[in-house]
Amino acid sequence: MLNTASEVMAVFFFIYHIEKGPYGGTGVGMSPCPEYDLLMALEDGLATMHVISPPMKLAQAFRALKDVKEQADKDLKRSFGRVARSVAIYGAGAKMPSSPVRVHAVSQPPKEEVEKVARLLETRIKGRILRFAELRALLEPSGPSMVAMAAQRLILRSGMLVMPGIAYRGYGGRVCSRCGATAGFVMTDCSSCGSSCCLICGECAAMGSVSECEPLYAMPAAPGKKEADRRHEPVLRYELTSAQKRASGKIRDWYLEGKGDEALVWAVCGAGKTEVSFAAMAEALNRGEKVLYAAPRRDVVAEIGERIQSAFPQASCSSYYSGSTARSNRLTNITVATTHQALRFYRCFDLTVLDEVDAFPYQGSRMLEHAVRRARYETGKTIFMSATPSKQLMDDSKKGLILTARISARHHGHPLPVPEVAAIGPLSSGMISNDKVVPPSGLMDAVKESLVEGHKHFVFVPRKAAAEAVSKTILGALEKEAEHNPVVGWSHSSDPDRERKRRAFTAGGMDVLVCTSIMERGVTVPGCDVTVLGADKDSVFDYRSLVQMAGRAGRQKARPTGRVTFVCEKPNADIKQAIEIITEMNDDALKNGFLVKEGLEDGDC
Repeated sequence: MLNTASEVMAVFFFIYHIEKGPYGGTGVGMSPCPEYDLLMALEDGLATMHVISPPMKLAQAFRALKDVKEQADKDLKRSFGRVARSVAIYGAGAKMPSSPVRVHAVSQPPKEEVEKVARLLETRIKGRILRFAELRALLEPSGPSMVAMAAQRLILRSGMLVMPGIAYRGYGGRVCSRCGATAGFVMTDCSSCGSSCCLICGECAAMGSVSECEPLYAMPAAPGKKEADRRHEPVLRYELTSAQKRASGKIRDWYLEGKGDEALVWAVCGAGKTEVSFAAMAEALNRGEKVLYAAPRRDVVAEIGERIQSAFPQASCSSYYSGSTARSNRLTNITVATTHQALRFYRCFDLTVLDEVDAFPYQGSRMLEHAVRRARYETGKTIFMSATPSKQLMDDSKKGLILTARISARHHGHPLPVPEVAAIGPLSSGMISNDKVVPPSGLMDAVKESLVEGHKHFVFVPRKAAAEAVSKTILGALEKEAEHNPVVGWSHSSDPDRERKRRAFTAGGMDVLVCTSIMERGVTVPGCDVTVLGADKDSVFDYRSLVQMAGRAGRQKARPTGRVTFVCEKPNADIKQAIEIITEMNDDALKNGFLVKEGLEDGDC
């Protein structure tokens, strides 16, 4: 019945025909352990069962069961014939028994033992979607047969769902039941099921291989109570700014009033989005509801998980990311997870807070959108948080289709540095397309000015090859002048030393860093200036990247201004839109009185 392997655990299913007593009628079902299904049927009265199929992968068994259920007459002989026709088409060579096989109820293991394991499984699978191998890991030291019977009991008695890892879709198509992928499947020689052409989903393989021979099990979590056992009030590390308070109150009221399923927190870079969601999270917790705080990047989740636990000391909190030690076998009040880890959850969250909704790898990923959406209750709510929303979200916001709370000013109350555009014609492309580059005099003047004033300088380039070449050119030009003895570095996504360089730059051990967009987020360098070379390369830098890169400047109260320059051949639509977004936020901050008087006197608006 069951076969084990280190990664995939194949489970084979049988179609059975059952007759329940003189008045119970007839029916068909599906199980990896028909003997146990019969035992449960006998708890309700007399029953007779026959297996009418060979052992099959779940997708094949689903198709055969569907074909049998479509016939009005559930006569044993006709059901057997219907299954035989289905197996001939979808059974992948499976051999039908010569006739229906009578099933006899098992006497071992004792009913109480199976029920005990089933109760434990129910507490651990609620709100989850897991592979059979993951069920076994949760229920160790129970063996595979015991786990299969416990799962079958929950399917028949408690509404747990079972689904093929990779299911049939339409005519000849396939779909991964965990991530929703309809392509990217890999055919393997499977040691678990014995097939030389077993499909595995390549899209979500990093979360553990989903194969067509291993089923997935899922169970929605029970809805929360209308009122929690204790009141939750967020404990903040600092007082919110006026802009944050306005946004926080707006989001809290939206959640309490129940108007709409989605809301957007649109904040400038460095404004502090996370704590703005805490008031709505507290309201959810006070109703006894479950909260998911999700973000695409592992480092963000690791850091925010600790902040959320500190803010809600009376709430249980778990964190899910690669290497996390704060996971839980049961749903906690608050779950903090990467968007990839959301694939493990199923219909269990009343409120989802999705941070950095515009960031890679979430942005543009149907798989991760599917994961986050399915983790939420169908009646749940979602708060999107971003400094650079997608065009769709911005359009919906402007049309009033989604409630939007803006945080248009940073904590220091100064306006955002508005980028200057340096349109230098064809020289812009030549400067970043060759190994030997000649940076424009404007760049060198800007870098020198930063260094003279004691500031760091961020230089962004659109290509990996340009990062090292530009850094060497800048270093060579600076070394010719006696007054400068700078440390100039470079980095990109393939640089194995990039984390050390990031730390050195943020800690003051490096003066100039030339890099690709890998450091457009999550890097705060006190008092830095920013130059973007090739800012008009829209295949690399869109308006979101440009806003994020510009957002590295002016983040500290000690130097809230900073200088940002977009170097390009000529301004394109993304450059214009990035500047427009920054300017609109400054206008909103000025209009609502979020800017300090000193900022206005500096003439930075």
